[in-house]
Amino acid sequence: MPARDAHEDKARSIERASQVLDASNADHCDWLATLAFYAALHWLDAVLADRGLHPSNHRERNRAAQGLPIWDQYYELYALSRIARYEAGRLPQTVAVSMRDQNLPAVRNWAQQAKRS
Repeated sequence: MPARDAHEDKARSIERASQVLDASNADHCDWLATLAFYAALHWLDAVLADRGLHPSNHRERNRAAQGLPIWDQYYELYALSRIARYEAGRLPQTVAVSMRDQNLPAVRNWAQQAKRS
């Protein structure tokens, strides 16, 4: 089971990949949202790993995340990325950019603060 550092490294790698995408290109918006979610997932998993929790699926992870200060931002990333991944529609650019520039940093900042405390 990956330790906190491995999850943090993966989150940073995914965030770097998301910066390559052109947010003004409609074809990239679904991928931008998906990458934002998976980066947030690894930030969350980093904190959970510190607590001895290693969820093996989204259901377990969501259950562990409920009640955490970043639950709303994380769940929005989760829900919108499911739309981006599994439904035929496209996410609007404003939604995808908000996920990357607001929700993801909220989860990242929380995870980094949790490491210090």
